[in-house]
Amino acid sequence: MKRFTTMLLFAAGSCLAADQLTANLPSPNQRKPESPVQLEIGGRVGALLLHGPINAFRSIPVGLRTVPLNPGDDPCGCSSQVIPFDSLNPAMNDSFDFAGTLGLAIKHRVTIRGGVSYLLGYRHLGLNTSNEGVIREVNIFSGTFERGYGTSLVYYALKNAGVTPGIEPLGEIEVTVNKWLSIVVGGSYHTFAYQIQHGYDRYDAFQTLDDVPFATMQIYQPYIGVHLGGRFSFHNSDTSAQTEGTGFYFTAGPTILQPIHFAPAAQGTIATGGTHGLSIGVGYYLKHSLFQGQRTRTD
Repeated sequence: MKRFTTMLLFAAGSCLAADQLTANLPSPNQRKPESPVQLEIGGRVGALLLHGPINAFRSIPVGLRTVPLNPGDDPCGCSSQVIPFDSLNPAMNDSFDFAGTLGLAIKHRVTIRGGVSYLLGYRHLGLNTSNEGVIREVNIFSGTFERGYGTSLVYYALKNAGVTPGIEPLGEIEVTVNKWLSIVVGGSYHTFAYQIQHGYDRYDAFQTLDDVPFATMQIYQPYIGVHLGGRFSFHNSDTSAQTEGTGFYFTAGPTILQPIHFAPAAQGTIATGGTHGLSIGVGYYLKHSLFQGQRTRTD
């Protein structure tokens, strides 16, 4: 009888344990939450260092290399000078980069976004006294490049005329590695304009005569880079910390040239180079989730 009672108690305990284990396991139809899908807005502000894929503009027509003499050197205004050097070299330029984006973030891991980018201040490099690169000069008396006290020179130079129209689309995919690091792959394009500037170099002082249209070109800028930063919350809330982020970005990629459109006066110019340009972006980014939808699944 004692042995039978012991076996009965053991069986009852096993059943209770099994019931408790079963109660802790999810039922086949239980719905489990998944990570949310978020609609986010964001943006960035920084600098873009751009080296275009053009080594040089060559065979520039004589009309663009002809400069009338300064009235101080030619009171009658009836003479001009042809500058014999027929090539100019674009240089690396920098500008401020502003962008606004709208994206879809999935499981806090992958974000697909699109937006617009605005470049400001695609700056014209300051003229220098060397007879290379963006400027070509000639002494009006000797017909060669020769500097000296009291000499008078004429010049023509390649001038950055800015970004046209300035606002262009961009697209990105961001993959989160951990709380502080994300990998970004994207691309954008912008249209740039060049002018030819004519002027005088008298007594080591530059004087501008005029600026004339030269060329416009479109450059595609695919890039890869990183977002360095983390999620944050103004309210010390873990939920909010999943929906807001800020930090620094660094991107780099090639600049790919599209067909160049030369102004009528520049027809016959030849652009030499290829697709070996480079763009480097660096700055500050910010993103915020507008709302998130909590997806669920059924096992």
